Amino acid sequence: MSAILRSRIFPSWAKVLHVSRPTHRYRELGQGWQLLCKQGYAVQVSNNIDKKCLDVTWEDGVTTNYPHIYLRDHCRCPSCYDPQTKSRALFNCVYNSYIDCIAQDANVSENEKIIQVDWKDDNEHPVSRFPLDWLRAHRFSNDNELKTMNQVYIQDRHTWGKEMKDNIPIFDYQELHENDQTLYRWLKHLTTIGLTIVRNTPQEVGQVTKLIARVGYNRTTNYGPTFQVKSKTDASNLAYTTGGLGMHTDLTYFNYIPGIQFLHCIKRAGEGGENQLVDGFKVAEELRDNEPEAFKMLSKYPIQYFDIGKDFVDFHQLAQHTIIQLHSNGSIARICYSDHARSPNLAVPQDKVMPFYDAMGTFLKYVYDPKYMVNVTLDSGDIAVFDNYRVMHGRSPFSLAPNSLRHLEGGYVDWDEAASRLRVLEEKYNIDHFTGIA
Repeated sequence: MSAILRSRIFPSWAKVLHVSRPTHRYRELGQGWQLLCKQGYAVQVSNNIDKKCLDVTWEDGVTTNYPHIYLRDHCRCPSCYDPQTKSRALFNCVYNSYIDCIAQDANVSENEKIIQVDWKDDNEHPVSRFPLDWLRAHRFSNDNELKTMNQVYIQDRHTWGKEMKDNIPIFDYQELHENDQTLYRWLKHLTTIGLTIVRNTPQEVGQVTKLIARVGYNRTTNYGPTFQVKSKTDASNLAYTTGGLGMHTDLTYFNYIPGIQFLHCIKRAGEGGENQLVDGFKVAEELRDNEPEAFKMLSKYPIQYFDIGKDFVDFHQLAQHTIIQLHSNGSIARICYSDHARSPNLAVPQDKVMPFYDAMGTFLKYVYDPKYMVNVTLDSGDIAVFDNYRVMHGRSPFSLAPNSLRHLEGGYVDWDEAASRLRVLEEKYNIDHFTGIA
């Protein structure tokens, strides 16, 4: 697939470089992602010695000012950077004499698609050479385009309500095992929508572990590497009864909460057992817009959660989290709520207890509002896979026919592993908007 070259007209004095690279990008199209070619680009380069900056104007009109010390700090030559381990080999550049380094010249090489920087009075290391793609991948953000670094799962997020019922992305179990590009599309939907269903899964224990292995590895908890959801007379968790479950996120009593949950329906209930799903980010944004004081209360004061019992191990888990957790730029990072795991201990000042309950009640009114809720009945062979930082889930009560058993196997994988797998696939298929470290 050939790339399309674009050019811009710059003054005659400008050093201009046209670069074209056969990379790919994906565009969302319905429930799929369409493979597209990346366009080439042109740049204007100017070295500002007085300000100790290399100014690069890109094809989209954005100018990036690369300080000389930044370029020296991130030199890509073999003595400064080990390409095999992808690690910096230069030790404490900032604390060495490079703090006063000056680029006396910068030249563009059209054939090699690089910018060469010549350093002043540096006999040991006179030159640094930067691929243009590398520089573009490391543009600094403006205030209006701040991104939370390394949190790939929040990029291009699409919130949803009840309309998602007929639009949940569906994937085939075997194809996810055999096709890396299908695997990429599946993970991409998990990052953007937070909810998928995998169908045609063998109706036997162990399939969750096999699917997780395509992403990374199981996150073992006090319920084991995976857990079996069956009705038990000696239940260690409410999920192991035939009763209903209120809307919640899982494992709120962990300090480091697993990010993605898998629920494989091996044998569905005779009657009942329908799952309810709500996009917690959608609810939180609605709350921020319509009930700002409640939003502030729930993002400020934490709830303590606990879980005590015996299962895979004896356990006494204890952690506290705010219901709505924010990134430093104010965007929503996580929803953390579980009514059955709430402790009586509230980290709330006495005069704020009643307002806090009011805010929590308002939040739950939104959560249980039918316009935000998706009702799904998993068939035998279905795996629901969803973002545990975002999607709240519940269950209606169910009854069992004589000699029947409702059986689900569940498991978790951390978002770190899913994000890593996405970056590996992006690099493997040379996908545009690479989210890793180049």
